[in-house]
Amino acid sequence: MNGLHDFEGKDYSQDLEVYDLLFQTSGLPDYFTEKIGESRGLSEQAKHEDFYMTFDELIVRTKQLKPHFAPRTKGKAYYSDINFDILDIVFENVSGMPVAEAFRQMIFAPLGMDNTYLVTGLDDFVPPVYLNSKEIERPQVFRTFKSSGGAVSTARDMMTFLKAFVGGTLFKRETFRMLETYRSIPSMGPIEYGGGHMRISLRTINTLFMGKGALIGHSGSTGSFAFYYPEKDLFFVGDLNQIADPSLPIRLVMQLAMTIRV
Repeated sequence: MNGLHDFEGKDYSQDLEVYDLLFQTSGLPDYFTEKIGESRGLSEQAKHEDFYMTFDELIVRTKQLKPHFAPRTKGKAYYSDINFDILDIVFENVSGMPVAEAFRQMIFAPLGMDNTYLVTGLDDFVPPVYLNSKEIERPQVFRTFKSSGGAVSTARDMMTFLKAFVGGTLFKRETFRMLETYRSIPSMGPIEYGGGHMRISLRTINTLFMGKGALIGHSGSTGSFAFYYPEKDLFFVGDLNQIADPSLPIRLVMQLAMTIRV
């Protein structure tokens, strides 16, 4: 891992903490959206072809990109998929259990999420997604980004998870409060990031400061979303199944939260 985080002449690779990975305060670049020279970013490459990369290859790619700041720089956050990939490896090394199996035993099975799993093998079913009006299949891409977005689920299962996540079933409410330190991510518009989840304020320029409260949850690159709106006690889950514009689910959920009356 040496040389992973070389910022302004200093190597911070050994200074990275689990906190940095979970709260997106590592400062590491994002191999998924950022380009190396004139080559396509992986997000663009996924629109044109299916491909598989190992964790080591993702690390090599990250080393070819420039970090954005030193770990835990005050007030700074930057979303990077490699943070979750590293968390995957840390967990497996400490527990001795594959993260896909841990998710099944500790989360999916206890919550009755029978149709949710991480894509790990060639035999795992991966539904097609859409690029504008074109249906495409990307099973290898889902295998590549296992812990940083390679899950297959249903709207019903996502609703189950979201209610457990914010309601104290998955872990104690006091534990959730430890995740509620949010930092703005300028490259992601109104999105702030806490411990493993997003917060989207509804009182910003994006809503002409007309909204109240904030949405809590997460969206995905294929148009999936799962958000809770405490102000109105509303849960929004679904999937637009569209990779052309990752911001679509954010705009949709913000609009729903602003317009639905209860």
